[in-house]
Amino acid sequence: MLSLSTAASLFGLWCLWAFLFREQRTDVFRQEVFRLRDELFDHASSDNTNINFDHPAYGYLRSTLIGFIRCADYLTVIRAVALLRVAQHVPDHRRTPDPLPDLMMDLNEEDRKFLEVTNNAMHLAVFRKIVFSSILLTVATAPLFVLMRSTSLLVGLMKRPVSRLDAVAYQEGMDHSSARHPIRRGDRMAHAF
Repeated sequence: MLSLSTAASLFGLWCLWAFLFREQRTDVFRQEVFRLRDELFDHASSDNTNINFDHPAYGYLRSTLIGFIRCADYLTVIRAVALLRVAQHVPDHRRTPDPLPDLMMDLNEEDRKFLEVTNNAMHLAVFRKIVFSSILLTVATAPLFVLMRSTSLLVGLMKRPVSRLDAVAYQEGMDHSSARHPIRRGDRMAHAF
C-alpha cells in the first residue's frame, strides 16, 4: 500500500513538473530574454551612446536574443548536450570563439560594459532554462543556486558551452530577422533545435 501511495505521489509530482512548472519556466525565460532585448533596444535608441541599430555588436546580440526566444521550447538538457556533441565535430564550431569582444572594439567603455552585462545575463538565463528543464538537474543543483550568491562564477564556468549555443541561436535569429548583420557567412549549422 505504501509503495502504491509513493508511486502515485511521484506520478503526481512528475505531472506537475511536466505540464505546469516546465511551461512556466519557459515563459519566465522568454520574458527575461524579451526584457534584455528591450533594454538593448532602449540603450541603442538613447542619444548618449555609440551603439546604433546598424552596429555589428548590436546586430549580433539582438539576433542571438531573438534566436533564443524562438527556440525556447526546444532548449532542454538533452538537446543542449546533443548540440554540443555535434558542434565538436563541425570544424568551424570546435573553438567557437565569442565574436562579441571583437565587435565591440570601437565602442567606449560604458557601451562595452552594457553589452557584456547583457550578454552575461542572457547566458545565465540560458543556463537556468537548461537546468530547470530537467527535474533531476533542478533537484541536484538547487543547493548550488542557494549557496552561490554571485552568479559571475556560474557564468564563467558555462561561458564556453553556452557560446556554442549562441552560434546556433544567432543563426536562428538571423534566419528570421529583418536585420542582417553577417558575422561569418557560410558558417551555418543545420537547424539543431
